[in-house]
Amino acid sequence: MASLSSRLFALSLLGWLAACGADEGDWRVNQRLVVERRPVSLSLAIQDDTVIRPEDMSRLQSFVDIYFHRGEAPVSLTVARGEEDESGEIAKQRAAKLAELLNAMGIEPDGIRVSTAKAALPFPEGSARLGYDVYAVRVPQCGDWSDNSSFSPLRNDPSPSFGCSVTRNIGLMVDNPRDLIRPHAMDGRDATRGATIIGKYRAGEDTVSKGTVSSTISSVGAK
Repeated sequence: MASLSSRLFALSLLGWLAACGADEGDWRVNQRLVVERRPVSLSLAIQDDTVIRPEDMSRLQSFVDIYFHRGEAPVSLTVARGEEDESGEIAKQRAAKLAELLNAMGIEPDGIRVSTAKAALPFPEGSARLGYDVYAVRVPQCGDWSDNSSFSPLRNDPSPSFGCSVTRNIGLMVDNPRDLIRPHAMDGRDATRGATIIGKYRAGEDTVSKGTVSSTISSVGAK
């Protein structure tokens, strides 16, 4: 008959093994990056002669630059209209002019959704609202040292902050959080070179560059 100490050891071993496979102890679950879409908007006053005020041009340029870097199509363009039918036609003309300006700045016509909306505070007649979505990432907050960091054979769980700094740094350094959901498409020279290397690999050929690499060995400390 097994002794009491043997039984206690067996129970401890089972608890330890269960803790090793528990999902709640997985740092990849506890310290994860949350990627979500968030709206970006810009409000502008439209003028019939210059489309927008000259002092607003830099704001519009920054808005377009962010769109090219991180924005998700389409770009929404809404112009406020008044109560009269004539005001509605003027709003459509202003929206068309602003759409043409966005086309000239590089945004394709099929990437813009143009509409008009009834004027209401804080969206007065003669103003336009632009918008698109970007991906943003929420990073974990590190620094939880409430748990004992020493080894616990009965639990074998990582500390609450285990893996947090690495995950947080990745979230803060990523160029576009969209890349955490799907890879960034390769184009240009990178795509051509990538296709060449993959083709050589499939054919069983050497993929190492034939270029020469020169190096020197430091003589510091040599006798």
